[in-house]
Amino acid sequence: MLREAENIHGLSEDLREDDRGSLSIGTTHTQARYVLPPIIQQFRLRYPNVQFHLHQGTSEQIAEMAEVDRIDFAMATGSHELFSKYVLLPCYQWSRRIIVPVDHPLTQIERPSLHDLAAFPIVTYVFQLQ
Repeated sequence: MLREAENIHGLSEDLREDDRGSLSIGTTHTQARYVLPPIIQQFRLRYPNVQFHLHQGTSEQIAEMAEVDRIDFAMATGSHELFSKYVLLPCYQWSRRIIVPVDHPLTQIERPSLHDLAAFPIVTYVFQLQ
């Protein structure tokens, strides 16, 4: 009970002093590189006394960080089954594009299906194999 009382006291201190403390986010490389930089910059200007930690990894690595309480929250795409114990909140949607040379056969198909795409090699993310 003493530990719980200390936890509650710590939580109330955190709420009273929202300009201090630390924040740890787990995210994939894509969000860390393309989505978060302007947001982090604004956060650091607004909360200069908050220690900010950004952890990058695959969805599997991010789920593990969450499991061991290494991060306060995560930003990840897909892999919903890895985060079944958590509340998932959508914050944006990706617009995915297929990029091919002008003379590529896929340019002749108005809306290529997965079956159409499967006929060609694709350069994409590196996925972690388990």
